[in-house]
Amino acid sequence: MFGSTTATAAIPVISRAYHFGSNIPNGSIVSLTSQASNYVQPANTTNSSRLVGLVVATNGALLAINPSSSTVQVTTSGTADTLEIES
Repeated sequence: MFGSTTATAAIPVISRAYHFGSNIPNGSIVSLTSQASNYVQPANTTNSSRLVGLVVATNGALLAINPSSSTVQVTTSGTADTLEIES
């Protein structure tokens, strides 16, 4: 079951564009891939040392840097809803 919760950091929300290999839903915590510094993947225990932030909607950020249809926006500051997976 999926739900959402709010994670709070400093305001305002600023996001930066990153490329991705597979669909990553908004609210996902992501890490940089080991192959390229401008690509992200869902975070897990293996890639946690490369943690970068949360995926947010482009229109959900006060400032979105380099948005495009082939990227996801990742925020490292501000207030954003996170994806919560219940087991």
